[in-house]
Amino acid sequence: MEYIERIQATLDYMERHLDRPVTMEELAKVACFSVFHFHRVFVLTLGDTAADYLRKRRLAKAAELLRTTDQRVLDIALASGFQSHETFARAFKRQFQLTPLKYRKSGVSLVLD
Repeated sequence: MEYIERIQATLDYMERHLDRPVTMEELAKVACFSVFHFHRVFVLTLGDTAADYLRKRRLAKAAELLRTTDQRVLDIALASGFQSHETFARAFKRQFQLTPLKYRKSGVSLVLD
């Protein structure tokens, strides 16, 4: 399996597990790399660490749910893999410069880098 295919396998794995904690050990195992080598190859391939990529994907999922559903913010936070409302709100505001509630009320669609 080529490096790109291995990284793609980890991206697919992340997408299937956005709702729960995922360790770098798990991702490295999916890619059949050591944790150190996985980190290097992931950053070289995508320009982001796996942890940053996963956080951005979770926030993108949460933003979509905020925009398209009436679910409570806590439920969206948990469904997006965050362990608490506070952790989610902090990460969301850091990424989008808006709180989750202000984003929901604004009606705009946010795009991640």
